[in-house]
Formats: sequence, C-alpha cells, structure tokens
Amino acid sequence: MKRHIRLNSSAIRHSSCIRKVQYVLDGYHEVATSNDIVWGNCFHDFAAEFKRNGGVFNDACKKGWAFRDTVERIYTKYRKDHLNDFAFFKQVCFFWSLEHSSWNTVSVGGKACVELGWLFPFYAGEHVDISLCGTIDDICLHKENAGAVAIRDYKTTSASDPADYFNKYRLSSQLMTYYYGLTQVAKRGLAANATSELAKLWLNASSRHVFIEGIFLATDPTKTKFMTSDAFEISDERIAEYEMLVMGLCKRLDVPLEHKHPREGLITRGCESEGYGRKCSFFEVCAAATDDEAQMNLTGMFAKEEDYNPLLA
Repeated sequence: MKRHIRLNSSAIRHSSCIRKVQYVLDGYHEVATSNDIVWGNCFHDFAAEFKRNGGVFNDACKKGWAFRDTVERIYTKYRKDHLNDFAFFKQVCFFWSLEHSSWNTVSVGGKACVELGWLFPFYAGEHVDISLCGTIDDICLHKENAGAVAIRDYKTTSASDPADYFNKYRLSSQLMTYYYGLTQVAKRGLAANATSELAKLWLNASSRHVFIEGIFLATDPTKTKFMTSDAFEISDERIAEYEMLVMGLCKRLDVPLEHKHPREGLITRGCESEGYGRKCSFFEVCAAATDDEAQMNLTGMFAKEEDYNPLLA
C-alpha cells in the first residue's frame, strides 16, 4: 500500500536536509512550543474571528486567546513574559483593529475568506502519493484598484527593522506555496463548478499579489507597530521554477517507508543552523553515535503524531 503524504510549506522549507523532512513528515515535533509562536497563533485566530463576526472585538479576543488552551506545553522565551498576559494581547489586538488597511477582506456568500484550508493531489509515485496543502490567512481586494486581489499573510514578530524583515519574503517558499496552491485549487474548482465565485475572482483578476501584514511587537503595547509590506506579483517563470523544485522533492520522497534518508544538513549547514541562532532541532538525533542512541533521542526528545496533517494544526 502506498503512503499518502500531505506536504505544506512548513515541511518544504526544511528541504535543505531530506532527513529532517522525513522526520517532520513522520509526525515528529518538539514537545513544547515557545510562547511567541503560541501568541502568533492566538493573533491569527483573533484576526480571523474578527473578520468572520463583523468586528465583535471581545468575542474575537476570547476566541484568539483560547488557542493557548489547545497547546499542551508552552515555554517562555527570554524577555517575552509579556506574551503570556491576556491584557497585553487584548491591547495589541485593539490597536490593530483601529488600523486602516488598503486591502479589504473578500466575502463570498456572506462569509469572510479567512483561514482557508486547501489541498490537491500533486504527485503520484511508486511508493507515495503526495498532496500539496496549506491554510491561507486572508484573501483581499485593494480598496482603490478593484481588479487587484491578494493573499494576505499575518506575521507577529519582535524584529526591530520592518524593511529588513519584509525583504526576505520576496523569496518566501510559504508565499509561493500559497500563491501556487490557490491558483491550482481555483482552476480545479472552476472546472468542476462554473459558479465558483472565489475561483473566478482569483483567476480573472487584473493582477494577483501576495503580501505580509506585520505586527511588530514591543513590550509596551502602545509602541507596537503595524506595517504592511509591498504587495508583489509572482511571475509565471518563478511559479514554473517552484513547481519543478517541489516535484524534485517529491521524487526524492518516493521511497519505501523503511528507507532512511541521508543527513544532507552535513553539507548544506542545515545541522548547524535552523535560523535565529539555533541549531537544527533534530541535531542530537543525527549527532548520535549509534542508531540505537539516535532512536532513543528521537523518542525521548520529541512527540509524535500518527500522521502529519498540517490542516488540523
């Protein structure tokens, strides 16, 4: 029986080391989650609910903060105790609600187009079938240019230089995956249902964009900055390049279940750095002297889901 894999941008971004991708797709993840990541998830849930319920602020805040109750273990990062405070969360959300964006969230059938999960079959191989999937934060229209439609992605960060922070997203695998995924799902949706409003909106737009809406957090909520990156288009040539690269990754994953992938991080420096000054989370597993020690580290340091399904996260 072939294995079915759900591949999202979070797994794809680890592809500098195929061994790490294997661990992620096998369902291994860190036991505890940092409070800044949890805070970001809370904000995403707040923003989505705020758009869905027509701006009922208190209900949206409660919905957002309730995400913390779904996380089994949370650890607090250095100098980020304020992210555990509901009053801080509520203040930041309030200031955000007062901001005026150039983009309006699309509504279809009376429902705001937020937190849109998508999935479609991408690769059928000898040992695996692979679907691409993801969840888009928000689809929106420009207030002054009615023909411009965009994917909005919220980011919460403590970064101090917004321009530098935004710059890296010009080559973001996450935004590329969302753009490519929405386009493919829209094409399939339109083929199956000629009345698909969202599919027609995206495919028939005069211009299609992606952009980041950043929430630049400060310990004093009144000093939090709300800024938006430039909205940019993604060329057909770049999409074709992305498709080729992901297809290549899928072919590398098309192996028997018992196959053990090589530690490519040894030459790509993926072992040494996962970004933000930390080594790969699976470093102690791959650095183990024996297979038995590696397995002990893997089962002792990580939790494991039966199946990697990012659409349920």
